[in-house]
Parts: sequence; structure tokens; C-alpha cells
Amino acid sequence: MIKDYGLIEDRAPHLVADLCEIISFFENREVSRSDIEGFLYEKGAKGLLDDLNLENLDSASANAKFQKLSEDVFRHLTYRVKALADWYPFRVEGDILLPPEDPTDRHKVYAALVAFSRMKMFDQARMTEFAADFEVLCCEAAVAFAPNWRVLHFGVGGKDRHLFGNKLKDSLTQLAEQLREDTNSKAIEKISEQNTGDAGIDIIIFRDWGDPAQGVPSYFGQCAAQQTGWPRKKFEASPLNLEKYFNFFHKPGTIMFIPVCYRGLDGQWLDYDGHQTVIVDRNRLLELLEARIEAEKDENAVLALVPKPFELGCAAA
Repeated sequence: MIKDYGLIEDRAPHLVADLCEIISFFENREVSRSDIEGFLYEKGAKGLLDDLNLENLDSASANAKFQKLSEDVFRHLTYRVKALADWYPFRVEGDILLPPEDPTDRHKVYAALVAFSRMKMFDQARMTEFAADFEVLCCEAAVAFAPNWRVLHFGVGGKDRHLFGNKLKDSLTQLAEQLREDTNSKAIEKISEQNTGDAGIDIIIFRDWGDPAQGVPSYFGQCAAQQTGWPRKKFEASPLNLEKYFNFFHKPGTIMFIPVCYRGLDGQWLDYDGHQTVIVDRNRLLELLEARIEAEKDENAVLALVPKPFELGCAAA
């Protein structure tokens, strides 16, 4: 299933922690701090080596930097044990990460999210399949984002796309009607008949009022199954990008769904830049699924809707 785990591009502990979890789950084996340091030596790309400023260092000093990074990685893994509770499959005992003995469905959901955050380890066909799985997972979690609002999977191949039509120009027109917005018909007419894209909108969350008046509160969601490239996609589903097609009476909010655990050890974001969109990362996706389970009182039914394509020890499948 996995052709190559890929190079480690930078020294971010949260990303190296993901790789440790992937190896532990997919190979069903323990991962130690010394293993991490071995990965860094073997798979460290130029970006990682530059970040660590290893140039002109003797071997002892270089080893000390790798040891500090492996320590930071295990601190991040320990944070996850506490923060993610029953969703977290692994145990941390001293300097060793241990895989689950008998993974639950919750554990398999977590394993899927970790894998979706490192798509480069799969071939192109599986990347496409798993990106679609991530959108489905986000849709099912989004049901708990605003209870009693509607959630529609608008993206290409989404289960609700047939409600809007496959052609982008048709789907945007139908979307405007659904949200009681006016369109820029000239701009929409210029869209190619062959364009079956989604204009960056994967998920729509909106309050469907029982009257015909304008002013429908809504969010456009973008799903980015990427490890580091997702910030470039933050504005794809934003009103600023879509105003060429819509004359918004009420501008929608935007949500960026990512499978990455984009947190420091204190649970805060890894950067303090204003995101200008609601970020729903791995932690928040699991929180939404937890809220939906609590609301519907049926964990098995909810988790049956969520893709779980990976089994423990499936690396060689």
C-alpha cells in the first residue's frame, strides 16, 4: 500500500510525530526515540538539515540536535495522548511509542487522518481515493458544526453534487438559488461547458430558513488533505474568490478542514497569524465527530459513515 514514507522536509515536531505514528500503525511495531533519530539521518531532506543548522558542526553536536528534535517529538506524542483521549490509538511508555493491540473504530479514524496528512507516501490512484475519503469524513463531522443546519457535499464526486449538476456553470447557478443569492450571469456564462470542477467549494453548511427571503447564513468548506501545502488553499472557497460569480447578499464564512494536528504542546496553533478562515484540524474533526456521537446516541452508526481504509499492519498490503 505504501511505496515510500518520503523525505522529512523540515524539523516541525508535529510532522515528525505523524511519521512515527504512521510507521507504528502501518507496520504494527514499536517506535523509539533512537528510531526517530535514525529516520532523521536516513530521510532528512535539505530543508530539515538547513533548519537544524548542521553545517560545520562536528558529529557530536549534530547528534545533540537530532536528540533534541526526537525529544520534542515525544513531547508532542505525549500531548496527543492527553488531548485526544479515546480517539488516540497509541501508548507512550518512556521513550517508546506502542501501537494498539486491538484497534477500535475510533482508532482507525485517527489512523486515517494521520495517513491523509501524508499523502505523498501513496501512489497517485490512492491519493485520489483517499482525498475523496477525507472529504466524506469532513462532511460527516460537519453535521455537528451547526446542528440543524444542512450539510451538502458539493465537491467533484460528492454525494450531493447531483443536486446541482455536474457542469460548474450549472452547479453554481443552482447553488445560488439554494442560498438565495444573485449571480453574475455574464461571468458564469463564460465558464467552459467542459468545466466540471467545484470552484474550490467542497462542502456547504447553511441554515435553510422556512421563508423565501434572502440572508441565508452559510459556510463554504475546503478540504485539504495535505501536510504543509494547505495554507495556499485557504482562500479558494472564500467570498473574495467567488464574488466574480455571486453578488452576495450575505457573504458566507469559510472553513478549512485539514487532517494535520496543527498544534503546539499547549494546544494552541503553531502560528499566531490570523487565519481569516475557521481552521478545523485533526483535533477539531475528532471533537465534531464526538459531538455528533453524543447527539445521535449511536457511535456505531456514526462511525459506519466515516471512511476507515487502513488496518493495523497494512503497510505491505
